Amino acid sequence: MGLASVFSIAMLFRSYRILNCRITHPSATVLCP
Repeated sequence: MGLASVFSIAMLFRSYRILNCRITHPSATVLCP
């Protein structure tokens, strides 16, 4: 498991959290990381 796979997983997890935050709080996009 190389550094590229770890980085891609981290980016995927981060984008998933941002997407989940926008679904949960559509009007509060400022609170999303």
